[in-house]
Amino acid sequence: MDFTLDAWLFHWMFQWLHQIPWLPVLSWLTHLGDPRSILFVAVLGFLETTVVRRKMARLGDKGNRPAVLPWLGIPLAALVTGWLKEMVGRSRPAEIFSILKLGLDPREIGRSFPSGHAVGIFALARILSLRWPKGRGGWWSIAVGVALSRVALGMHWPSDVAAGALIGLGSVEFFVWLEQKKTVQRR
Repeated sequence: MDFTLDAWLFHWMFQWLHQIPWLPVLSWLTHLGDPRSILFVAVLGFLETTVVRRKMARLGDKGNRPAVLPWLGIPLAALVTGWLKEMVGRSRPAEIFSILKLGLDPREIGRSFPSGHAVGIFALARILSLRWPKGRGGWWSIAVGVALSRVALGMHWPSDVAAGALIGLGSVEFFVWLEQKKTVQRR
């Protein structure tokens, strides 16, 4: 399932991003999008937000309480990602394996579409932007950096990370919508 535009874009991005100054940063950034870490952060975020909401309610604070439901977008996105990886079955870019002379078959190290790292980090960036809007620029910069790192390291096609970003954002937005609907019904 190698799309010509996707392959061209991959090669262009790979060559540009694989320059010496970028690579150590991108190699480090990619770890921030590890799906297991993102799920762990989602659990902590859900718990922290729940505690803050309860404390505000107990104190009679009628101000804007942080939204709990958007945190559920991360596990939803992870489920959708796992299902899509199995359904689509797209291999990772084979070129990187021959360049690095790893001798691995790309089909042996998991599926490519969509990028689980991009799914998780974009979902997390959206939630953190809602929860702590002053850090919005940083959250989104990290998300873009992680997505670029997946292409630079040859683990994903550009369309894999683009689709991953949309899935992550869409999953969170679904729960943002539910939270807003729930808030309106209470009034």
